[in-house]
Amino acid sequence: FKRMHGVPPMMARQPQTRLKSYFRLVFTLSIKGDVEMNYRIVERAPFTVAGRMVTSSLDNNIIPQFWDTCKKDGTIDRLVEIGVSPNTLGLCFGYDEEGNNDYMAGIETQQETIPDMQTTEIPGSRWLVFEAIGPIPGTLAETWRRIYGEFLPQSIYKQSSLPTIEVYHGNDTSDEDYKVEVWIPIEQE
Repeated sequence: FKRMHGVPPMMARQPQTRLKSYFRLVFTLSIKGDVEMNYRIVERAPFTVAGRMVTSSLDNNIIPQFWDTCKKDGTIDRLVEIGVSPNTLGLCFGYDEEGNNDYMAGIETQQETIPDMQTTEIPGSRWLVFEAIGPIPGTLAETWRRIYGEFLPQSIYKQSSLPTIEVYHGNDTSDEDYKVEVWIPIEQE
């Protein structure tokens, strides 16, 4: 007792005596990797994306509101009219040192200039393509977490500096069967 607390038991009963307490040790076992991640590797030729841009941040993620605005103001309808497919795209150009990220709500197009839209050329590259099924944003957020927290750290692939792309299939993002793909540009290590 004295070795542990530095005082004999009789002194421990005195007011203002300092004693030590240790909490019960708890061991936690966490198992990861028990849920499969389906992916494929795709080689893409260069392509053009047209859309609207916004700058978001880690502290103030305005991307969901940005999509809502694009739906309400007719931007999505205009994109679908000029697209090579009806699938809309979300391009994430990466975070800077301050935690800001340029993001584009867009669509793949063959047109070079579109009034009131920005265009960006995506060079040919290899991509890891992950499929997420379920309502947005929960399913998409979980897919991103698993890509960066589980898959990439232990894979042979390294993300390149091209933007990552979310490919949205359809409009009802709250549907249990909603499909979105996450495209990660890669270089093989």
